[in-house]
Amino acid sequence: MLVGPGPAIARRLAGVRRWPGLASLSTGRVRCSERPNIQKPQHPAFDRLKLLALSAPSHPHPHPTTATLNQACPLEREMQELMVKEQPSPLEVLYGEELRQWMERSRMVGLYHANVMTYYPARAAFQNARRLGMELKQYNLQSGLAGLTDTRWENLLHFWYTNVSNQYLTFGHELHPKQLLTFEKKSPFLFLIGAVIEGRILDRGQVQELTALPPLDALRGELCSILQMPARKTSSLVGRHSQVLSQHLEQYMKDQSGSDDP
Repeated sequence: MLVGPGPAIARRLAGVRRWPGLASLSTGRVRCSERPNIQKPQHPAFDRLKLLALSAPSHPHPHPTTATLNQACPLEREMQELMVKEQPSPLEVLYGEELRQWMERSRMVGLYHANVMTYYPARAAFQNARRLGMELKQYNLQSGLAGLTDTRWENLLHFWYTNVSNQYLTFGHELHPKQLLTFEKKSPFLFLIGAVIEGRILDRGQVQELTALPPLDALRGELCSILQMPARKTSSLVGRHSQVLSQHLEQYMKDQSGSDDP
């Protein structure tokens, strides 16, 4: 059974039949006498226009309407690939467990943005952190997801997502916020972007404000004195009446003893 040409091809053939000079066209190359101008190309001849119209490709429309346009959206496939990419390996799970243990044991944690550095600046930064009583560590995104997901530090994953490389952290057992800024000055490739102090997430500005405050022991002493002041005042007011009464009785006894003398 013979099948005729499609409607698009039939229309083209019908137009070709109306072109009488089509049979005399030559497919050989003709050398241009002038240098071609790419910006303003020469308009093709009428015979060449007929060939271009006949050989123009026709592409089918896979989605003639927008009802099925979402099927061609690669977002779902990209999300699946991203989920597979973020799945940690067994080694990264161990690093994540180590990160969680460091977060639980440390009273002060500093988060730093790291510029590209070679081995020797990284080694110098590690030694500077040790001199300040801190430990410098770095973890990738998968280790951070394995260690901080479903914990109270889950909001720290924002720094991993916004960092193009591994996230650098310093862990300190002593509470000295000024050391975070001191370490930044000694390590030119690291920039402080946040910290976790006593379980609270702080940004760089809050860390700088915290360093300007007096030591924690001094603040606790001032707080204790403020809390004890009302109790002292109350006890002084309660004992004032008895003190005044004793003074009056003492003066009365002196007056009585003076009047009894001849």
